[in-house]
Amino acid sequence: MLTRLRVKGFKNLVDVDVRFGPFTCIAGPNGVGKSNLFDAILFLGDLSRRSLLEAVTGVRGETRSAEALRVFSRWPGGAADTMSLVADMLVAPSVVDDLGQVAAPSITFLRYSVEIRARMQGDGPIPLLEVASESLDYVRKSELREALPFAARCRSWLESVFRGRRTSPFISTEKRESETVVRVHEDSGHQGRAKVVKAEGLGRTVLSTLTTAETPTALAALQEMQSWQLLQLEPARLRMPDEMTAKPRLGPDGQGLAATLNRLLKANGRGSDDAIRARLANRLQELVEDVNDVWVDRDEKRELFTAMARSRDGVEFRARDLSDGTLRFLALAVLHEDPAWGGRVRSTSLPRLLTRSGQRALP
Repeated sequence: MLTRLRVKGFKNLVDVDVRFGPFTCIAGPNGVGKSNLFDAILFLGDLSRRSLLEAVTGVRGETRSAEALRVFSRWPGGAADTMSLVADMLVAPSVVDDLGQVAAPSITFLRYSVEIRARMQGDGPIPLLEVASESLDYVRKSELREALPFAARCRSWLESVFRGRRTSPFISTEKRESETVVRVHEDSGHQGRAKVVKAEGLGRTVLSTLTTAETPTALAALQEMQSWQLLQLEPARLRMPDEMTAKPRLGPDGQGLAATLNRLLKANGRGSDDAIRARLANRLQELVEDVNDVWVDRDEKRELFTAMARSRDGVEFRARDLSDGTLRFLALAVLHEDPAWGGRVRSTSLPRLLTRSGQRALP
């Protein structure tokens, strides 16, 4: 869970500090940087899996490497050549790497920071982007109430999400006489043989390379950052049936709803999981009263999955017949139920807020 983000030098976010809770509403007039704030979050997540240049060219509206400098803050007569991002986050108490190895981070409240520098290379059109500094540190338990003001009175919750102990950073940047290096410290805290990387010309973050259980805390931070997504659920995508061979994971635009719902309802391998099906229906009823049941139609001949719903009076509807609001609510309910979802749709605040919209479930 992202709890705080500080940004300097990214687009029009010259110096921004935002704290996040289980539900945070960003509002303001046009041009103040609302969309850029979300771009900064996605950009930071991209830095955990891609090179600096790839992450920059993946920012909304930037597709050419030669335009990379446009992501840095600009003003009349000048522009920034460095940007910095600092993120405080709560991470999972256990992680699984690509090889299936399970490990536990040393501490679950972390602070990751990175500074990126841009400089032109001679007369070439593409700037050189490099990591000027990078760190992964811990947040002290004594800082909890200040760092998480929304939970200041929820002592039991704070104790459940804050685990472990640490007295030294996991990644640090050190300036030597002739060079700057990024050092990866052992999770054990012992002064063993650390990984040392020269910062000059470093084209990707060191964190993005720590993908094994040998560095569990860094891996937990990495996976947390990679889970940050911008949901833009499109009704047209949500209405589409899925091929039986489709990846059963809901995409940011809503693609894969039927396949994901089918996976959840077949989770026990013995047919439809009635408990999950009932929970999905009950959650939808909190939002749209007309829904009585949800399931997946399996068209074996055409090899397609289609999301289905039933109204209180027994009328069955395919996804293409449901309202936009109902489809979006169904997608959020699926995300809430899906243990494989990497995002953070885990708060009861969201359904309670959505209930006020007055959406009807079925046409």
